[in-house]
Amino acid sequence: MNNLREVVPGDLGSIMELEQYAPLPAWSPSSWLEESTKHHVVVADTQPIVAVISLGLVSGTAEVRRVVVLPEHRRQGWGRSLMEYAHLWAENSGATEIFLEVSTGNEAALGLYRAMGFHDVSLRRDYYGPGDDAVVMCLSLDDTREVS
Repeated sequence: MNNLREVVPGDLGSIMELEQYAPLPAWSPSSWLEESTKHHVVVADTQPIVAVISLGLVSGTAEVRRVVVLPEHRRQGWGRSLMEYAHLWAENSGATEIFLEVSTGNEAALGLYRAMGFHDVSLRRDYYGPGDDAVVMCLSLDDTREVS
């Protein structure tokens, strides 16, 4: 697993640089600041920061709220590391499932999520803009926990 760490206030500038490569609509600095104070944000422990994930927890359901990896660092294991972290964090937080949305055009992410056991739940038409639909995906953590 690539080295990850929790976000610190000084990371906001690097996160905003990453944001230009994120799916639309873009998050503002105030949105990221709110994420880092109200939710759980982890970044790649690199200089500059090359990947970030934002996670939330609501009533036993974990949410992958945002994943961004610099294009030149994709397919190097950062997305998988972030998602493996999300899985562990969700389990340790008492979640029973993880939900996320991903663009139907993001074949790399869809492949990763499906390989990790996520399944399609529904389709949100035009979620990322006209003609850019989102697949809602879920991973049941009860199915992935080892029986003791």
